[in-house]
Order: sequence, then structure tokens, then C-alpha cells
Amino acid sequence: QTSPIAFVTCDEEDHAILRYNPAFTSLTRYLDEDVANLTLFDICPDVTEDGGNGRAKLKLLLERFRENGIVRNEELELERKDGQRIWTNFSIDQILHERPGFHGFRCSLIDITDRKLGENILRVSETRFRDFANAAADRFWETDGDHRYSYLSGSSNHINPPEKLLLGKCPWEIDHRKMSEDSIHDVQRLFNDQTAFRGVRQIWANPNGNVRTISMNGVPIWDENGDFKGFRGTTIDITEQVSALERSTDNRRKLIDALDSAAESVVLWDADDRMVLCNENYRKTHQEVSEHLTPGILFSEFIEKIADVYGPENRDEWIKRELAEHKSPPESYEGERNGEYYLVHKRVLDDGSTIAFHSNITKLKQREFALAESESRFSKIFQASPNLQSITEIKTGRMVDVNDAWRSSLGFERDQVIGKTAIEIGITVDFDMSARQEMINNIYNGGRAENYE
Repeated sequence: QTSPIAFVTCDEEDHAILRYNPAFTSLTRYLDEDVANLTLFDICPDVTEDGGNGRAKLKLLLERFRENGIVRNEELELERKDGQRIWTNFSIDQILHERPGFHGFRCSLIDITDRKLGENILRVSETRFRDFANAAADRFWETDGDHRYSYLSGSSNHINPPEKLLLGKCPWEIDHRKMSEDSIHDVQRLFNDQTAFRGVRQIWANPNGNVRTISMNGVPIWDENGDFKGFRGTTIDITEQVSALERSTDNRRKLIDALDSAAESVVLWDADDRMVLCNENYRKTHQEVSEHLTPGILFSEFIEKIADVYGPENRDEWIKRELAEHKSPPESYEGERNGEYYLVHKRVLDDGSTIAFHSNITKLKQREFALAESESRFSKIFQASPNLQSITEIKTGRMVDVNDAWRSSLGFERDQVIGKTAIEIGITVDFDMSARQEMINNIYNGGRAENYE
């Protein structure tokens, strides 16, 4: 119910949605009363934005599930209640240990719309770069010994004005580029050094005033006498790539912010057992070694740091066990460190990376310990009492427990009476059931019944 991943349970025959978690309604924007009348096909569009058929694809995935018993990490386009289209990472699993006669399956859905948008942006950029590769760049240029443009290829894209606006001028003398003083000095230094440069990033405005991010490459030209004759180079517009990278960085930051707001401690290790990221709660629970929680640290190195600080008994065996459980983790387990108790859920993902959620259950464990101690004290008092005492089920009258005084006085062993009524073991004479009912009524109404003979 608290998972950020949307889950739904569907009927195998008509694909009706039977159960779902809050993340599903948040993802699809449907209200609870809406979902009661939905099937899985109702949230799939007939025609997807890429020209495919969403329901036809869902049907194929369900057929594959019936054949193989599992479907993993398929991309499926959904339609929200308001008509907005979103892309999801879609998986289907069998449901184990359900009630007899139940036939259904469980789906998980993860919103990957932003990722798909980034992929589309990247795909456009890759197409552009493929075209650039065929033509080498957006524009070729040459400068003379005084760094003035002497040749430019034809104008194209957003950054290249007609040649007549540039010929005879130095790169930093083009007014419409609106270069900053620092940028002008950097470019002048590049050309004056008379050495090759590659991937130098500049922010220029084009003749229309639109700001673009430019990558410059250049190599010096020397004549047969070794005299400097100028540069040959290229300019490439990388605005879209930079924007996509910034969006990707922003999405990563949002992911980290979301993880930092989670109550659990979360850490992700890649397939090579190097740390990818962790949230702030994980750092707090490992504050004695938090300085080592840097992306790229090996899990084995981190475990050794923990062993150095906390000094577990049989250090080498403890490290060996931790490494083995990291590779083949149990579904969940409890751990204790510095008086704090944690419930750990680990999962190995399809790409071999491992994600772990650590929930602090110290208060729950303390309540468990207090309850056990209370039960122990009650048991000692109950058994030590000189009065004949028994605990019975109020509705059936069956014995739950009797104390030593009861057994010794009436001459029974404990296993002779537990689960039986007073009538069944023969210790009542002329027992009046109406009197027992009166006792029960007094207990229900007044909390106790006493002084009955």
C-alpha cells in the first residue's frame, strides 16, 4: 500500500481490476469508484502516440504471460482518466498463496514518461548527429593568420547565418553572438595559442536572438615553412543535448529528493556492486561511516568500513556472511546495530543491481520485548498463586491454562485439562448452565463475576 510502484490485481478471465494500491490511482488519476468498473484494457488506448495499438499489445503480453507465467519490463502506453497519455514500465506476475479457486494475476506499473521523453529527445539528437557525421559538422570554417574567417560552408540549422555576415571577421567580432567578456577572452586565448582544441563549449546568440550552446573544434594550419596560416574547424549546435542532460540531471535530483523524503533508508548498488546512490536516512543510520558513502564505492569496501567501526564478533565470518547475503539476499530479515532494530528488504533487479530498504522497527521491537516481559511476569504470578486459578475461553468454557495449585488440588496433569471444559473432565457436580450464563453476563456487563459457589 505504501509502495511508490503502482500495483493492480486482475481477474484472469475478464481482466477486471480487483485490487490496487494508492499509487495506481495516483498514476491513472481514476477515483476509487471509477476503478470498480474498469478492466485492464480500459486504461489502454486503441491507438498509441507512436501509431501502435495499445490494447493489441496488452493482449499479446497477456498471451505471453499465459505461456511463460511472467512478463517483465515491457513498455506500455496508458491513458489517464483525463485523456493524458503516459508511458509505463509494465510487468505481470503470478499470484502465489491466494485463496483456493482464485484465478488472477498481478501487474506492476512504473511511470517512465519522462524517460521516454528524454529518449525521444535523444533520438532526435542522434538523428541530427548522424546527419552531421555525413556532413562532418553543422558548418566548416577556416581562418587566416589573423584569425579572420576566410571560408565558411553554407548556412544551416539555428547557429549559422549567411557567410557574408561572418567573412573577414574574427569569431569574437560577430555582434549578434552577444558573447560575454569572459567568453571573448577564452576564444582569443584559444586562437592565439595556435594549438588544436576540441569540444570547447560556447554560448552564442544567433541572428534571431535565440541563445544556443555551441561546441567548437579547431586545428592549426601550417605551411611548408612552418609558418602559421590560421585554423580549420567546425561548429556544432549541442543545445538540445545540453537541455536533455539538464533535464536528466534535474530528474535525478528529483528522484534523490523523493528518496530523501522517504521514511525508509534506501541504497542502490549496481551490477558491479558499486554504490549508485543512497538517501539521507541511509546516511544517518550509517553516520559513523557516512564519509565513505560516495558513489562508486564497492559494497565489499563499505562492509569492511562498517566492520572496522562496529567491531562485530568473528569479523571475517560476519563480512563473509554479509557479502553472501548481498549476492543472494533473503526477501527480508531483521538486523540490530547500536541498539536500533531494522527490517531490511533487499531485491536484485533484472540488470543485476541491488536495491535495499531499511525500516527502523526499534519501537515495535521494544513493544514486543515489553509484551514478552509482561507475559513472563503474569505467568510467574499466575503459577505462584496459592489460590486455584484457571484461564478459560468465555464462550466455550474450554481450559486455556491452569496454575500449579489448581493441578495439585484437583489431581490433574496440565495436558489432561487444556482444551477441555470442566464438564468434560468431570470436576462439576449438578452444574447449572444458567448459573454459568449469569456469570458470563456479569463479566460482560460489570467486568467481573465473583463469590459463586
